Amino acid sequence: MSWDVKSFREKIEQQHSFPGTYIFKFIVPPDKKDEVVGYLPEGELTFRNSSNKKYISITLKSDVNHSDDIIRVYEKVHLVEGIIAL
Repeated sequence: MSWDVKSFREKIEQQHSFPGTYIFKFIVPPDKKDEVVGYLPEGELTFRNSSNKKYISITLKSDVNHSDDIIRVYEKVHLVEGIIAL
């Protein structure tokens, strides 16, 4: 992966209390929606199409116990071609 996991972990731990709810947000082409959802933990999922329907926004509110729970999700979804993680 091309991102700094250590820095990401530090940011997460500074900004969030554990255990707690974390909000994941991703933007993908519509044909990748099911692939992304397959990598996500249980939680409250919402979807929204872009105005031109070229992309779909996926938001997940999920309970996590540790920053590693969050990092594992991002490591998995980064396997999806065309994903933008926010």
